[in-house]
Amino acid sequence: MPEMSAIDADGSSDYERKVFRAFMDGGRLKAIPAKRKKREVLLRHILRSFEKQRVYRESEVNAVLAGFHEDVATLRRELVEMGLLIRHRGEYARPRVVAQRSALRLRPKKRTEVRRPRFASDEPAN
Repeated sequence: MPEMSAIDADGSSDYERKVFRAFMDGGRLKAIPAKRKKREVLLRHILRSFEKQRVYRESEVNAVLAGFHEDVATLRRELVEMGLLIRHRGEYARPRVVAQRSALRLRPKKRTEVRRPRFASDEPAN
């Protein structure tokens, strides 16, 4: 998990740094923010812990999320609802293209096609 110095070095905005200071302590979430905009900042930070083009079992996703907060179900659900993770038959992966939907914009962004990775369950059963 990136520490605060790594977060600052990656070009985070003043707003993002403010959110990290308010809700993160030692790499863990103190609380899950009620405001969507703040949640999105933190979820995008958490997403960095998942490798691109790798398929995770639910237990693996839970193990990663447990490093951030004990309420792994809420974090997992939020990541899926925001389109940051794709769920298919109990497996999870980062989409190949993550829509750059920012909570800072008031108008919705045009929908972009998101191609999901191949899951093991896509293979025909023999």
